[in-house]
Amino acid sequence: TFLEVDPTVSFIFLMNKNNKLPEMPKNCIVINEVPYESAPVYFASVDACLLLYETKPWTKWGFYGSSLKLFDYMACAKSVIASNVGQISKVIKDGENGLLTNNNVNDIVEKISFLIKNRDVSTRIGQSAREDVINYYNWERAVQETESVLLNCLK
Repeated sequence: TFLEVDPTVSFIFLMNKNNKLPEMPKNCIVINEVPYESAPVYFASVDACLLLYETKPWTKWGFYGSSLKLFDYMACAKSVIASNVGQISKVIKDGENGLLTNNNVNDIVEKISFLIKNRDVSTRIGQSAREDVINYYNWERAVQETESVLLNCLK
């Protein structure tokens, strides 16, 4: 466990409802019933964010779930360690605006340890992620592209 690697590291789990979880190690903090609009306050309090998905071969995206969290984390200028699946692997440029993992526990531990030991790199990655959200991965651009497609359909 990470307690053996670095007992100073804690993990925060934000839940949108009151979930019954198994007993968690003492370095894990579970916060239940966090409304979506309150999540950025918690994101601001952490050094990095994990976005881990299991591969699901039955979906064309390679995983099942919303990747909105990815953009939330990036917008908060956080280093993200994300599963190398689907469109997530197209957004994250490994080592530039995040770190990709194959979900191997040792790989995740190494990446967390790397970010802890290289705070300047972690900050640079987080800032690069935020710039990508400001400049491209934002609702304004998505709306403009959607509007353009819809207007072309009306012609």
